[in-house]
Amino acid sequence: MSTDPSSATSSHDFNLPGSLAVGLGPGGLPSVTIDTPQCAATQSLHGATVTGWTPAGQTPVLFTSREAVYQDGKAIRGGVPICFPWFGDHPLDPDAPAHGLVRALPWQLVQTAQGPDGIGVHMLTHLDQLRADYRTTYGEKLTLNLSVTNTSDSDQTFEAALHTYFVVGDIHRVRILGLEHADYLSKVEGGQGKNQGDQPVTFSGETDRIYQNTQATCVLEDPALGRAITVEKLGSDSTVVWNPWVDKSARLADFGDDEWTGMCCIESANIGDHAVTLAPGDRHTLRVVIKVTGLE
Repeated sequence: MSTDPSSATSSHDFNLPGSLAVGLGPGGLPSVTIDTPQCAATQSLHGATVTGWTPAGQTPVLFTSREAVYQDGKAIRGGVPICFPWFGDHPLDPDAPAHGLVRALPWQLVQTAQGPDGIGVHMLTHLDQLRADYRTTYGEKLTLNLSVTNTSDSDQTFEAALHTYFVVGDIHRVRILGLEHADYLSKVEGGQGKNQGDQPVTFSGETDRIYQNTQATCVLEDPALGRAITVEKLGSDSTVVWNPWVDKSARLADFGDDEWTGMCCIESANIGDHAVTLAPGDRHTLRVVIKVTGLE
């Protein structure tokens, strides 16, 4: 175990023999690899992106595109990219990168440790006025904690999302429970406001929705794979649901044209009216716990 963020990311100080190793992943980017009786997982120091998590006895839970690009300045297409300090396009600067700055930057590896719930990994990054600490725990559950601290002497406002990509057996057959009766903005329909009504979310075309005023736990039911993925969250008032479908998949250079059938995103977030404002020295934590069970 090491708590020195200035240590070389490949240093054996961070390794946990028989459980965790730090080395070079795809594209030569530093990466953490975890292999325990509870799960197998990977996390890149590039963007602090969790790129894989497979609990024992399961097929992979997180989707990462076969066309993903692993290089400086590019976000990894899949896993759990971190959108911060804004979501989508920058409201004032059209040339700024989509979904903020940190998902395409190297993070510092601060600590690795064995805990009661699995292997813990702590990474951090600093912006001019905000510090982001990301603590992940890999075990029978995947726990993600993104804590943002205002390090400036004035109030700071930010948006954030844990942009989680899930593997599904057949997008036509899945449904997402937990967002019934929630209001949402449909980006596919020009930001039109709608309500989910009393039915779960299903997919029949390109879907890009920002559900607001919801702290609900979501359950992704996947009959093709015979499992349910539960996404429980705290410190989040927005949930994004996304699938690019046929045409947009073809337009995305880092996404396979046919991959839309085997994935969807459920993103725990604070977006738009639910952006977070912190006083100097204050901290906000967005927490997500993901677990997999059989279908009832």
